[in-house]
Amino acid sequence: MTGDHDRATRLHRDALRLAEELGLWPEVAIRLCWLGWIHTQRGDQPAALEHGARALRLATEQGYQNGEVFAEIVLCFAARRSGDLDTAESRLRHLLETAPPQDAAPSLHVPMVVAELGFVAELRGDAAAALRLHREALDLAARLGAPRDTVGALEGLAGALALAGDHVRAAEVLGAAAAARQANSLPAAPAEQADIDRVTAACRGAMGAEPFAAAHARGAHRAPDAVRLGAATSPNH
Repeated sequence: MTGDHDRATRLHRDALRLAEELGLWPEVAIRLCWLGWIHTQRGDQPAALEHGARALRLATEQGYQNGEVFAEIVLCFAARRSGDLDTAESRLRHLLETAPPQDAAPSLHVPMVVAELGFVAELRGDAAAALRLHREALDLAARLGAPRDTVGALEGLAGALALAGDHVRAAEVLGAAAAARQANSLPAAPAEQADIDRVTAACRGAMGAEPFAAAHARGAHRAPDAVRLGAATSPNH
């Protein structure tokens, strides 16, 4: 979570070896999930897909539902980042359909799943759906008090705003997300940085470097709730 992926990989591999030696198969599935998640964060999507598929088979054999959910998350994130949007959307929607009722509080994985659906919509060019999904993800993250999910939804919202042509607000939302990352010690993983860079390039290209920097700086002084409300009143939607 702090960005030390090398050490995290070593620790999970050690734990995986011990779990395999002891025959703790649910634990093996979870270690495979974590290794797959680290691979997708680092940008090695083929390795993420391999670990996620193995984890899903093992968790299913063991009837280990938490392991199945984690493996599905690894697989859908790796699929989206590999450009396989159809597979990503199918797995993401399955995760939402099988999540427990959200009456009291959403399950921990639901905000990130909704945000990832927003990224899928953005990459398909559907700005309206992307805006709706990222706003929903922000609301869910706020209910859970989850800073990491809030940051991810903010960065997705920036991409949706840029796609809608509202580059000024997109730049402001990027600034708010960057400030939230810094405040909560949440460095962007390489795969997350790729999403940030894509939106940043679109905004800079449309606005120019100096206006982008000014809007980004304004956003850094705004709270996530204020950013979400401001984006909801975007003149384009």
